[in-house]
Amino acid sequence: MRTEQLECFFAIVDQGGFTKAAEQLHLAQPAVSQQIKALETELGFKLFERGKGATKLTLAGLQYHQDAQKFYKDHMLSVRRGRALSQGFSGQLTFGVSGFTQLNDLKVVKDFMKLHPEVNFTFTRVNDNNQHRELLEGRYDAAYSALSNATCFDDLDALFVAHEELCLLVASDHYLAQRAQVSFEELRKLPNFFAGESSTDQLSGQQSSSEETLTINSSTFPSANFVDDQDMAAFMVAFNLGVQLAPASLVPILPPGIHALSVRNPTPRIDLGWIFAKHNTNPALLRFLSFATSTNHDA
Repeated sequence: MRTEQLECFFAIVDQGGFTKAAEQLHLAQPAVSQQIKALETELGFKLFERGKGATKLTLAGLQYHQDAQKFYKDHMLSVRRGRALSQGFSGQLTFGVSGFTQLNDLKVVKDFMKLHPEVNFTFTRVNDNNQHRELLEGRYDAAYSALSNATCFDDLDALFVAHEELCLLVASDHYLAQRAQVSFEELRKLPNFFAGESSTDQLSGQQSSSEETLTINSSTFPSANFVDDQDMAAFMVAFNLGVQLAPASLVPILPPGIHALSVRNPTPRIDLGWIFAKHNTNPALLRFLSFATSTNHDA
């Protein structure tokens, strides 16, 4: 039994005959008759009393019509649900997050949630030291992070979002808090806090007409300190235990007690975007990445 046969069957009942049913379905009448004949052969009983006047259902046809309506409704609902899942309009999508410092970066997620209310969204904390493993294991579908965290792994992919300028976060009672900017050479000698036990993050520094790559390590930052996540780094800064380089996009949501300074000579920047496992074929993730791409392009 095919859905086309059921559609022809219902049309004949609704329209009271084969001719009007064919007109409604934009089919030739012989094609409708063939569909019903094939359906009756499969079922093993007649559906209609054929004769002069209006086409009437047999007793078996009447019972089948009552039962088939529910079946057809459930079938079409299953088709719609399956199509929605396969195309990413529904399903499950989990994002790995580092903390409140990413709220501005995750605005695109809020926009996507409004557009696709049938997708179930969850968030889980990213362990910066194990992000690669967690992505491969499917603990979350994607994480907004430095793209250098993906480029060093063949089994990860990334969607570029921004080449963002970094600022320096200090406590309001830090001696630098009264200044508007600080040199890179000055800040790198301070106790800087970074997420993770170590870091693969790479910064770029624009100075005059050249741009150099700056890897976060003990050579670039002699007093580097690595903590669990971005929230913990901000916490340490708030208690004036050190400073933190952070994307300028989080400045509007800084808590009281933390001050942001611009950095010059060079001005550090970092490539940010969505990191995900190459083998992840979650349709909802693919639709989100497509949405994020168009949103970023429009911006």
